[in-house]
Amino acid sequence: MVKYYLLNSSGSVIRSSTLESSQNLSGYPAKVSGDNNNVYVVYLINGVIRAKKSVNAGISWSTYDLNNPIGTGTFYGYDIAFDNNTNKLHMVYNRGGQTYYYALNANNQWGESQQVSSYSGYSAPTVSFSQDRVHVSYEEGSVAKSRDKYLTSWQTPQTVTSSSLEERIHAGSSKLLYFYSEPQQGFYLDMQVRQRDFNGNWSSPFLLHGVLDGVPAAANTFDGKTHIVYRDGNIIYRNYNGSTWTSETSIGTGGSGMPKISSVSNDLFVIWENPLSSYLSYRQYDANPLTPANFAGGIHDVGWNAYPKITWNAVNEPDVRINGTNGIIVERSKDFGAFTVVANLSGAATSYIDYGIPYAGSGPGSARYRIKSRDINAH
Repeated sequence: MVKYYLLNSSGSVIRSSTLESSQNLSGYPAKVSGDNNNVYVVYLINGVIRAKKSVNAGISWSTYDLNNPIGTGTFYGYDIAFDNNTNKLHMVYNRGGQTYYYALNANNQWGESQQVSSYSGYSAPTVSFSQDRVHVSYEEGSVAKSRDKYLTSWQTPQTVTSSSLEERIHAGSSKLLYFYSEPQQGFYLDMQVRQRDFNGNWSSPFLLHGVLDGVPAAANTFDGKTHIVYRDGNIIYRNYNGSTWTSETSIGTGGSGMPKISSVSNDLFVIWENPLSSYLSYRQYDANPLTPANFAGGIHDVGWNAYPKITWNAVNEPDVRINGTNGIIVERSKDFGAFTVVANLSGAATSYIDYGIPYAGSGPGSARYRIKSRDINAH
């Protein structure tokens, strides 16, 4: 069964729906990706790659099947990433020991197929994207490799390491990161990471965690950091600012399988399976909300009068948008005096007209404005 849940920033369920009740699903979990306007859920069923898409946050779903995907034999894993720069869903999968790529375009058509590797072994490839590149990780035997699609051209593969059992590629804010599990003497694995510029060569490895079977989940935030989570008894968190990794911090207990992380603005959301119950555990890091972008001033004309009008971009942070009439705070200073609050608006607001100060017929004077976001926790 494939089920979808939409949570608010506090972890409460807003809605849920069953996307697939068939018993003919593959043994691999469904993948989810998207943005504020598009949500994709992809899974394998009866040899078909099925994409479910919602443009209204899970109220309704459309189905886009990829029948007869290229390759032969058994599927050994897959990955997806929605690119809102091109409005494409990128997908890679391993079938019969080889890695393949498809894109579901903005017109909801599967196309741009490519055989990425001639032989990749039996591991799950991963996919990520930067501004003008698609990045794919895969294995050839135990050799970890990456390959880029630059605009419309596939580049020469790069070897990352000659000894790997699992890997994940992730485009950070400033660097491309390659996480992998490397066998060590004594029959254990270390979790390593290498980095490069989006069009460069891979660095030497950096040890993230010793004796860990698996690779982390990763997400980027507006402030340029990449955040990762993984499990080693507890749920472990670290972040990378483009030059330095923070030390490990435990943010949860228990867990089976690797946790997942996502982000909006500078907020983080982590979920993991709790083996002691039948529930998923959830935790949010609530950063201070961003100041609304593209703040600008103008005039609103009404008959013989005119009033100050300010505008800004909509705030997309969920814990600001849901906070009723306290999402956007407007402050005013008259004639260079102190700023005072003149309006508390919904987080969905994008403008404010100050009818308390008519321009026409009011004589000389000045008014200055500033705005800020307030989230559900009053940050």
